[in-house]
Amino acid sequence: MTYWLWWDADGHTLTRTSSCSGCHLPQGHPVGSGCSADVDQCTAATDITDSDRGMLEDLDDAVHEAETHQRCQYTAGHDGPHVSLVQSQDHPDNTSIAWWVCWPAPRTEDPYTLAVLDECPATAAADNDDGLCLHPAGHPGRHRF
Repeated sequence: MTYWLWWDADGHTLTRTSSCSGCHLPQGHPVGSGCSADVDQCTAATDITDSDRGMLEDLDDAVHEAETHQRCQYTAGHDGPHVSLVQSQDHPDNTSIAWWVCWPAPRTEDPYTLAVLDECPATAAADNDDGLCLHPAGHPGRHRF
């Protein structure tokens, strides 16, 4: 869960909600808000345990509040396992670590694993904070910025 401050002509509102699975905006954001979610995004999802959420939130230099529900970030019909970025550690020395939830496709008895994976090095015009692809290195399909 993340705190969001919204404002309009009537004033402002502070809300606490999950992030949209397709962008860095709050869940339920208005249409036309610049969301990068594609209608062809994979719909596979998994939930992580409270203990894993706690571990991820307690990491040194953790950036996000880890969310229980995770949706695959890839395009529908992709090959290989499903993935979702669940935590980033941004260190003072300008290095970072990306933690991903990975789960098999098709689903097996193993619900998911947490993995540190390199981020995709592809860059584009600054469509997100860093202009970096939002997938792990070696991902299937197109880049998502």
